[in-house]
Amino acid sequence: MPHRAVLRKNHSSTKLRVVYDASSKDKNQKSLNDCLLQGPNLVPELLKVLLKFRLHRIVFTADIQKAFLQISVSCEDRDAMRFLWIHDDSNLSNPKVQIYRMCRVMFGAKSSPFLLSACIKHHLRKFESEYPKTVELLNNYMYIDDFICGTNTEMEAVEVYHNANTIMKKASMTLTKWNSNSPVLRKEYETDKHKDSTPLCDSSSKVLGLEWDTRKDVFSFSAQDIIDFIQENEQTKRCVLKAVSRIFDPLGFLAPYVIQAKVLFQDLWLTGIDWDKPIPLELQSKWIKWHEQLMELPKIQIPRWYFCTDAETSHEWELHCFNDSSQSAYGSVVYLKFSHLNETKTAFVISKSRVAPLKKLSLPRLEIMAALLGARLIASIREHFANAKVYMWTDSKIVLHWIKNNPLRWKTFVQNRVAEIQEKTPPEVWNHCPGCENPSDKITRGLSVKNLVNDQVWWHGPPWLIQQDTSCVSSYDYNDSDPLSIASEERIITLATSAESVEPVLDIQKFSNLHKLLRVTAYVFRFVKNSRSEEKTVGHLSTDELSSAMDYWIKLSQFQCFSNEINCIKCNKCIDQSSKLYGLNPKIDEKGLLRVNSRLVKSSLDVDEVNPIILPNDYFSRLIVLNSHERVLHSGVNETLIQTRAKFWILKARRFIKSVLYGCRFCKKFNAYPGTEISAPLPPDRVEKSQPFEVSGIDFAGPLILRDGSKVYIALFTCAVTRGIHLELITSLSAECFIQAFRRFISRRGVCKIIYSDNAKTFKRADKELKYLYKLCKDENVSRFIVNNGITWKFIVEGAPWWGGFWERLVRSVKTCLKRILGKSSLTYEELYTVLVEIEAVINSRPITYLYSNVNEPDPLSPSHFLTGSKLTVLPSPNNVPKSSKCDLIKRWKHRLLLLDHFWKRFYKEYLLELRSAMFSKIPKNSGQFKINDVVLIKEDNVKRCNWKLGRIKTLFPGRDGKIRSCEIHVANGTLRRPIERLYNLEVQD
Repeated sequence: MPHRAVLRKNHSSTKLRVVYDASSKDKNQKSLNDCLLQGPNLVPELLKVLLKFRLHRIVFTADIQKAFLQISVSCEDRDAMRFLWIHDDSNLSNPKVQIYRMCRVMFGAKSSPFLLSACIKHHLRKFESEYPKTVELLNNYMYIDDFICGTNTEMEAVEVYHNANTIMKKASMTLTKWNSNSPVLRKEYETDKHKDSTPLCDSSSKVLGLEWDTRKDVFSFSAQDIIDFIQENEQTKRCVLKAVSRIFDPLGFLAPYVIQAKVLFQDLWLTGIDWDKPIPLELQSKWIKWHEQLMELPKIQIPRWYFCTDAETSHEWELHCFNDSSQSAYGSVVYLKFSHLNETKTAFVISKSRVAPLKKLSLPRLEIMAALLGARLIASIREHFANAKVYMWTDSKIVLHWIKNNPLRWKTFVQNRVAEIQEKTPPEVWNHCPGCENPSDKITRGLSVKNLVNDQVWWHGPPWLIQQDTSCVSSYDYNDSDPLSIASEERIITLATSAESVEPVLDIQKFSNLHKLLRVTAYVFRFVKNSRSEEKTVGHLSTDELSSAMDYWIKLSQFQCFSNEINCIKCNKCIDQSSKLYGLNPKIDEKGLLRVNSRLVKSSLDVDEVNPIILPNDYFSRLIVLNSHERVLHSGVNETLIQTRAKFWILKARRFIKSVLYGCRFCKKFNAYPGTEISAPLPPDRVEKSQPFEVSGIDFAGPLILRDGSKVYIALFTCAVTRGIHLELITSLSAECFIQAFRRFISRRGVCKIIYSDNAKTFKRADKELKYLYKLCKDENVSRFIVNNGITWKFIVEGAPWWGGFWERLVRSVKTCLKRILGKSSLTYEELYTVLVEIEAVINSRPITYLYSNVNEPDPLSPSHFLTGSKLTVLPSPNNVPKSSKCDLIKRWKHRLLLLDHFWKRFYKEYLLELRSAMFSKIPKNSGQFKINDVVLIKEDNVKRCNWKLGRIKTLFPGRDGKIRSCEIHVANGTLRRPIERLYNLEVQD
């Protein structure tokens, strides 16, 4: 085990102590302390020891010399306490290291304090009959190895001194460093000192860390080590914390001074500076001002003994606890008031201070925290002052009103603290005192050391405290509290006549089912009942238990909304005409439930039908409606209303039920509407000038049956701009056949730049094949265009064929022509291919602009005008024989360019601008209703709605205008992407 030396320069006996680190361990290994049991805590509280130390006129202290080393450890356990040691005569460059093991209880093991205390108590039991009084004192006043005791007379003290030495020496535990405030005892010590060379302490010694002058019998404080520490270190946040922590003041004598440093440290914490960064300039002056007063601390001297002469024998004691708070701190201080020979005196007992929380609280709430601190303080010290009367004081009338009333009236923060205060102190002992005469006000405001030394109010309490009767100070009409301040802490719910709890036993918002809510509530009530009774209820829930749970939630719901009406009915007053219940003539039944008082009392109907229970439009009523809705098998509003009215009268029931049923998840599956959105703006590649088929759409049609019984398919290529088509006949839907058809298409129509298609597997495979095909084209440098641009293939969303409307519509036109031409006839491959080419010519000659009836108006535009310059279905004029000279050819070529430019101008004016009317549509009702994590129903073709898949939206895909038109949905077996028109949102929309 590692070990280190602890130097204690100020100690009179042991200047150096070897301490072992029993908590050290290797990685993934256990330390010795991890394997040891700590044992029960047999050491008394330090605070209680100090309080008892101040009760006796004659006191003395002693210390067991090397207490831990007097207890032997079993031989089988010593190997666990091995350590290394370097011999003094060894060379440090090559040290001689030996292994030793501890044979005694060591410093550093977590079980050592228990072992010492247990051994001492075991040893003392041997002398209970011989030295009963001394053994009792040793048991009650031994703090680990320190004996801190007191008696009322010097003779008793001398007796305890001799007996204690005798008892402890028989355990080889020598009591050393004896000290006392009695000259007789000190003389006795001096006599024994020469016999056994036992060291005697100086007049100035320490008692559990507190400095005690035995000659003057006073406590004092020395601050020189703190001053040296501050001067040797830089002024940082770490330095402030260490310096303040060095002031050991367990009884709170210096609370008004120390609290200033605590508030300063809180301000430092709020700045967020690092531990070793200098203090900000704005706080340095406060810190300097505070620590410069440390030099004045030795001037503070507090009498150790509370009393004078034999006042403690009268036992006419009173404990007065004063409490106060400010925005920065709060605290409590306790005084002991005693009488002797018709003279009343007071003495400082203890104080506690706290810094106000970082969270800003109102002053009344801080005052109640101070009152709670005082109640806890009194409860901890009251046992040491037998038969002492307790008086609690506060200068807050609001707090006094809270404490003297039922805690259930207040909000949770105040309720919890008032309940604990009333548990520790009776409300009758609480009194009011003026704020200017409240000693605890010194804590909240702070005092300098100079002012603290002579502040009689702090050391002895207010002047009126020594009066025989303090009723003149505490007189206060508790019913005349500030109504506005008190009302701010009152509950919205007030159940003055109900024995049930105001706070709900459960969070009802976590339940979506009435039966589950009632069952859980019933089990909670059963647990409470079983914990209070010897007879335990087990097994399934009974009908009475479920009924009690239902009555509980009904009452709570009614009290939350109709508390004023309930109070009026109980007081036999008329309900206000503005109340929602005015027209229902309500009454309260024997269970305390609010019911409608109808005119059907004489009928044979059930009591719930004659006088239904009144409910507001809250969450509990929502569960009632959903339960009724399920009982009528998710029928409509009327059926649910009839079922609900059989027992309950919900205000504005029809409208409320409609809103509840709108959120029914089960009904949503059958009533939800698909998502809709306005038409998206056309992409740029569909509205800008381009070569025919530069932007194309592709789709398949078929199959068609040939005369020999084989199947063929039609591959349709359409220009996205000019609306021209190109048809290819293929023998199968394989990627290989499509590639061949596509090669024929680009050879005749030119290379495409962008291709649109649906998500057919053939196209997806072809996309990969095309990339390989054009890689070969690039390697052969076939075309600079292909090398620089290639082809971009875009797929529309799965399940959204209308997204490819510009090719789907032409597929329909081709099918219509085929049906009318072929009828029931069967063709060969060549015949069918010829028919397709003729259909292609007809469709490419169709008008795409307005067809005028006037013969003088221009012919309508058709796709063939952009492909060949004229209609494909019109024969050329026999008189128009083109000349083939160079000049004529150039002239003809320029004419064709002008003609094509003319076509494009007409295209923009007559065709493209007409497309604007397609955008003139109203905004759909279900627009923008989808959000991430929404649960949706996914529409599937040829599948019944009850069998559609459920999914959760994972990603939203906005369009070019920012509108959501498709979503990625997470389903049970993966993810899908679908348009919103196929999604039915099951979430309740606001």
